[in-house]
Amino acid sequence: MKTLKFEVLKKNRKYFDCRQNGFKCKLKITPLSEHLKPGVHELTVQDVSIRTDYGTTIIFDMVYEKNPEPDAFIPFSADYNRFLVQKARELSGKWDSKLKRWVFASKFKKEIQELEDTFCKNFVGVIVTAKKNFSVFNDVLTFAGYSIAKAEIRGADDLETRIFDDVKLTIGEILSIWNNNQTEIKVKEGTTFKLILPKKALDFEKNENFNYRILDNNHAV
Repeated sequence: MKTLKFEVLKKNRKYFDCRQNGFKCKLKITPLSEHLKPGVHELTVQDVSIRTDYGTTIIFDMVYEKNPEPDAFIPFSADYNRFLVQKARELSGKWDSKLKRWVFASKFKKEIQELEDTFCKNFVGVIVTAKKNFSVFNDVLTFAGYSIAKAEIRGADDLETRIFDDVKLTIGEILSIWNNNQTEIKVKEGTTFKLILPKKALDFEKNENFNYRILDNNHAV
């Protein structure tokens, strides 16, 4: 990535026509760049030029804008959390599926900082234990908004439990079955797993099915 000055000349369907250092080029129109107006902008970009035997089409993809206009968008990245998604939508955030990040209007700078403080800082290890037998139907098993397990279809009558990569199941089992044409994730009492998450995200955990302990140097605190 590099930061360059671009003169935006015209907005087309997929690209802006631009001039950079006296040379013509194109800038991709994405949720992050779509607000740009004709004029000079200082942008951090990736070079995504198309090169063939017949020549090169110079194309850039915007990553960040220095000193954005008040109606500009700024990016935000964090691990998936369903409470983060809820809050992002409340702030009219847009999901950039290609770069896998949210973009927000810069007027929400304070709120974006709060999201960063909640979902991107002060990570702790947590050990979580099921207090009783319970089931989750047609949904993902979550803790504090983070995905723990999912029932995946492996055949017409076959389900398999997928434990997400950042989760370590240490005691018990999590089963997936069909129940009246619904997927059912069954968690047994005493089932225990570990994961690492931002400490503030624990404020969202209102699930009466779990107890949890925060770990410090592999010891509960």
